[in-house]
Amino acid sequence: MVAQGARAEIEAASHMCTTKADGTVWCWGLGMYGQLGPAVPSYFNSGAFGASAEPVKVTGITDAESVATGLASSCVVRADHSVECWGIGPVPPAGQSDAPVAIADLTNAESVAIGYGNACAVRQGGAVACWGENGYGQLGDGTTTDSMTPVAVQSVTTATAVAVGKNFACARLTGGTVTCWGRNDRGQLGDATTTDSGTPVNVVDISTATQIAAGDRSACALLANGTARCWGSNTEGALGDGTTTDGSSPVEVTGLTDLVAVDTTGASSCAVRASGGVVCWGDNQNGTLGDGTLQNSLTPVAVQGIDSAVALQLGGSASCADLTGGEIACWGWGLYGQNGRKKYSVALTPGPVPGLAGLTRVAVGQSRACAIAAGGLQCWGNNQNHELGVDSDDRIVFTPQAVTGGADVTAVAAGERDTCAVLGSGGVTCWGQSNWGTPAMTGSATGVAVGSQHACALKADHTVFCWGSDNSGQRGDGSADDGVVAGLTDATAIAAGQDHTCALRSGGALVCWGQNGSGRLGDGTTNDSDTPVAVTGITDATAIAAGDEHSCAVLGDGTVRCWGRNDKRQLGDGTDSSSSTPVTVLGVGPAASVALGYEKSCAVLTSGRIQCWGIGMLGDGAFHTSAVTAPVDVIGIDDAVELSVGNETYCARRQGGTMSCWGIGGEGQLGDGFMPTGHGPQLTALKVFGFGWDGSDEGGGGAPPSTPDTPATADPVVPPVLVPPTVAPPVLLPPAEIEALLAGKRITINAKLKLRKGQRCTGTVTASTAFGRTTYRVSLKLKAKGNVCRATGTIKLKKAPSLRTKLRITISGKPVKARSLTTKRS
Repeated sequence: MVAQGARAEIEAASHMCTTKADGTVWCWGLGMYGQLGPAVPSYFNSGAFGASAEPVKVTGITDAESVATGLASSCVVRADHSVECWGIGPVPPAGQSDAPVAIADLTNAESVAIGYGNACAVRQGGAVACWGENGYGQLGDGTTTDSMTPVAVQSVTTATAVAVGKNFACARLTGGTVTCWGRNDRGQLGDATTTDSGTPVNVVDISTATQIAAGDRSACALLANGTARCWGSNTEGALGDGTTTDGSSPVEVTGLTDLVAVDTTGASSCAVRASGGVVCWGDNQNGTLGDGTLQNSLTPVAVQGIDSAVALQLGGSASCADLTGGEIACWGWGLYGQNGRKKYSVALTPGPVPGLAGLTRVAVGQSRACAIAAGGLQCWGNNQNHELGVDSDDRIVFTPQAVTGGADVTAVAAGERDTCAVLGSGGVTCWGQSNWGTPAMTGSATGVAVGSQHACALKADHTVFCWGSDNSGQRGDGSADDGVVAGLTDATAIAAGQDHTCALRSGGALVCWGQNGSGRLGDGTTNDSDTPVAVTGITDATAIAAGDEHSCAVLGDGTVRCWGRNDKRQLGDGTDSSSSTPVTVLGVGPAASVALGYEKSCAVLTSGRIQCWGIGMLGDGAFHTSAVTAPVDVIGIDDAVELSVGNETYCARRQGGTMSCWGIGGEGQLGDGFMPTGHGPQLTALKVFGFGWDGSDEGGGGAPPSTPDTPATADPVVPPVLVPPTVAPPVLLPPAEIEALLAGKRITINAKLKLRKGQRCTGTVTASTAFGRTTYRVSLKLKAKGNVCRATGTIKLKKAPSLRTKLRITISGKPVKARSLTTKRS
């Protein structure tokens, strides 16, 4: 993390801060731990999840000289040379504080830098003082004893700058030499060894440094001749020498001789050129290189759209550049808004899916989508359980990819964890977590429907065959247990919900079977049924759809009737009362078809327009946190011919065979490749709202224009505490060990498991959580990075926990094991 003059802003994991000419401090991104200051209250003081994609003013500071940010804390050097910090961890002396707290015995600071659990400051005169964690000697006082008050770094008396990485720190001394101390397992101290040191050691071959930066386990120095040298971990190519070989001695960054600034996160690095352009190299999985791709690069590549940079602010997931005139431009991952975008990983209105033409069918699952196009079946989105069927081991596929063996697919359906397709031969094949393969069905299929843990095929002879789970009777075969739905010989269409199935009969009547909570079978009861039961009062239906816990049908006159759960007004009858018999949707129609998701419903009208009701991102440019009282129109679509809805993702097939999607895109299911529309990584630089971007394109889904900053005397908008629509609050856990994001019925786990000597990042690792009487488990995908094994996966609960529910998540397996952690949803 960079150490430079008055604009030494650092971004670590999830937030950014900057100073203005008037001495105020502004921060944006994740504020859960208080790192954004009092304007965005922390979980500890409010119980709310704080985040802001727009800069908010840190109250009480009007004389800031410089600001620094670390993992979950921020510090400022004030005009009187005192230091104040806020956030969580050992850096704020109180342990956690939303408001700035003075650091005792530090009244003569010139600059400050924060790492992952400690901070350091350069004092007037050139001494360096550090405080916080000290397990590797990163405080530089010759001990491994933690200290909540600053202690002197031994033998450093002529420092001009300090940079703090993960468990180590470096100082630039008068004359241009560099000295480092702390952890050295990857050569991050630059002394040609890998031996830890609790006191400073000299970096070899550096004598003309003008600036230094430290990241996870590597560091860089800008030299007087305009070149840069880096040392330490090089797993992702952060050293920029064209290799992935660690360097315990500095190596020169390839092809750069005109640099004026440099910064590193330890996984990626960037530098400012004399022309004002920015180049980056190393890890690019979050779009942090800014070159418009997600491809790593071992040598520098140009950041698109920047030609007036003067300084850098880099972090693990987002990167920013200070531009001339006080503007700031950012790129990279912006889950919490740290890339300065007003939107989170969502699209509130439809955007096109590139590369698709001649579509004939579309299907959206929980976090993926598929379409039958001119070239065959293509899928995109979450691929954790290989439910996309594409030739890729990537956990997320961002743009449509051809499904292996999908050239002659005639129908497709995507469920919670599995995907099934009907082949031209009439056979059915499935892929995903359940490993159904080819179901034991005789005869030819014409259609298929997939639920949570079961699937059904509509056969050419108008019978229905089901397979998978039958815990609620969703196979519909009664006591026969052969998958043949009992007594159904005239089906013309089928639909599968979470644990129930419905069929349209040739005369227009409807039948449903399976789980009947909230009356989703429509027979006037709430009794489960393992054979089809008639839906009450409907004899002229033309289309059927099933959601998680409700069902809907289109009648011959274009009206829509729904039944089942209605707590989010997904039945559309003007009430929030569930109904075990069909009720009429008010204000919709005439409809041609319906599509249902979790707690929402939509209808494709005969005019080509789409109307939706319920809760969430309904396509009208808003995120509805409470249920709408009447159906809303989807913006920008008047030529729809088919719609499919997942958990919080919507895709519409349009006349001419194109597709538009909206909703959550954090796992690639919008199919836009995470292009610059706010869905996840911002792959190229865009100006931060209030610091160059005026937000005039909000709601349109496109890239904001480059507009002049507001007058220097005007403050950016200070928004209220935001709740990101993509995820519910992170479960409170030690951020260095495991993060669990709880959204509705999904728990997404991202763990970092430290490997002991001799352990490798291979084998099987599982995560489990007990909720009620059920224990849920998921296999985690492993990826090694240094001596850390990263494990990711998603657990799906049968119902969303309440705000008071405590969840215990256990991660275990061979060869690594993490302790059980008690979590509480905020």
